[in-house]
Amino acid sequence: MRVCTVCQEPVPSGMPVCPRDGGAAEEPGDEIIGTMIGEYRVKGVIGEGGMGQVYEGLQPVIGKRVAIKLLRRELATDKVEAARLLGEARSVNAIGHRGIIDIFSFGALPDGRQYFVMEHLSGVSLSQHIRMHGALPVEDTLKLLDEMLAALGAAHGAGVIHRDFKPSNIFLVAQPDGSSFVKLLDFGIAKIAPYARGETPQTRVSRVMGTPEFMAPEQARGQPVGPRTDLYALGVVAFAMLTGEHLFDADNPYEIVNMHLSKAPRVPSSVRSEVPPEVDSLVLSLLEKDPQDRPPSAEAVREQLKRLRKALHFNATRLALAPTSMTRESLGVVPSAPPPPAPSAPKKALADSATRHSPSSLGPDKATRILNAPRATPPQGGSVDSSAPQLEQLAPSERRAMRVGGAVLFLFAGLLVTGLWVLLRKPPAPEPVPVEVVEAVVVAPAVPQPQVVEPRPEIDPRDTAAVDAVRAEVARSETARTEAARLEAELADAARAEAAKVAAAKAEAAKAAAAKAEAARIEAARAEAAKVAAAKADAPKADPLQARYKRIQGAWAKSRASRSPEDRRIFDVMLSEVGKQLTGGSRAEATESLNDFVAGALNGKEP
Repeated sequence: MRVCTVCQEPVPSGMPVCPRDGGAAEEPGDEIIGTMIGEYRVKGVIGEGGMGQVYEGLQPVIGKRVAIKLLRRELATDKVEAARLLGEARSVNAIGHRGIIDIFSFGALPDGRQYFVMEHLSGVSLSQHIRMHGALPVEDTLKLLDEMLAALGAAHGAGVIHRDFKPSNIFLVAQPDGSSFVKLLDFGIAKIAPYARGETPQTRVSRVMGTPEFMAPEQARGQPVGPRTDLYALGVVAFAMLTGEHLFDADNPYEIVNMHLSKAPRVPSSVRSEVPPEVDSLVLSLLEKDPQDRPPSAEAVREQLKRLRKALHFNATRLALAPTSMTRESLGVVPSAPPPPAPSAPKKALADSATRHSPSSLGPDKATRILNAPRATPPQGGSVDSSAPQLEQLAPSERRAMRVGGAVLFLFAGLLVTGLWVLLRKPPAPEPVPVEVVEAVVVAPAVPQPQVVEPRPEIDPRDTAAVDAVRAEVARSETARTEAARLEAELADAARAEAAKVAAAKAEAAKAAAAKAEAARIEAARAEAAKVAAAKADAPKADPLQARYKRIQGAWAKSRASRSPEDRRIFDVMLSEVGKQLTGGSRAEATESLNDFVAGALNGKEP
């Protein structure tokens, strides 16, 4: 069966291109591609592993994309591998968590190969992300670890131990807003403990399950595994995220396993210096050789991680918001002897000096000493003596600090005044909103505008003529209002009737378009059926005499061994002569020879 290279749908035999999109018809490299597995059309291969292949599937009616994990053909009769595939589906459905891949269908192909259908994910695995971008930022690492711990906690709560927790089984699902979240994959070698968060023995003592780079010591020894086994693998994954390297690396897997058993782990900060010591301690607690020395559960690690993230965020915020004014000790200023008195200077020099030295930038003792110092009395000539020892004793670094402190105080005062002005000012009158004039669909008589009545002077009740005039004017106003209401009602009725006509016209147009599309589809189907019928008519018809010769050949092959050597030689020659007659001789002679052969070689029994 050939499939279209564009839509991956089957192409009818005898047609060189796809009748749907014109794509070339080619034989698929994988016989599964283009076929139906359950209700899903197989579109292509997503990945491949030791147990089987993962294909992309599409529900042809609603367009839902799925992933289909299919057991390898050579493992179809292996009861252990088939049980592992079923166990993976059961393990995942026993958890039911957002951070665990969802499996929602299970079945088997006619040849016995089992499969299950799971959700299709968009994104990259953690191993691909580390390979492309290297080590992750510390904050991103802690965020992903929290999501992984949530998923592992749900799995352990359901009694499921992953046993193969590694970056390639951690998928970063892409979100429309650019963010991502974690999903754990491949529970193919997961074990179900007899009770939640309990330990369970491994399947075979002689067969260690897992990946050497991420294997806990007890798992490598074939001892019972539990939630702490997955937490050890989580520590190895955390090290890889923080450093971009494996915790242990060697030329063969046996050396790596031996390192997990006996070698002390490296701290992440030994590879990447910006990793905080608190993060080092968390990772090392997960990498303890003895399971009893590790945290008791994923929930306990999440609580520790929550406190750690809060502390790191507080420290980073405090560092970023540290004040710019410092004390003399923090600035490294060493007190020195006061300089000799300087000659007198203008007032501006003293003002500049006072501005540069804000009390907020000095230590409390220094500020008090300067503020309480006696003020110099200017001489009668009007000049100010700038030789005040309290200010001139300040070092240049102190002056800079006071200048910065003064600027900060000035800025704060400006912000305070601005805020008070914003709170106390009278809000401006709202601007008139422009009204868009929409042209009416229905043309109707214009509604008369109400007349503006000018204020009239008071009317003397005894003036009957004036009273009658007012009564007549009021009557005319009432008539005008009644007429306006009537016209407005007529306008609304006309608008509703016109809207109903437009809706009916749109419905008719939609029906016509649907009928036209259906007619085109039927016509295309008829053309396709005609092509298929023509292809079948042009196909060469089977020769009944040739078919009979083939059947007799098969029957002779089965009974030949029971005949004597002489009979075999004679009847082999006869059958060979019949074949020659079929290809180049008379059909009548061939028919007669076949009858003779059946009578002699097959004892007259027509196969």
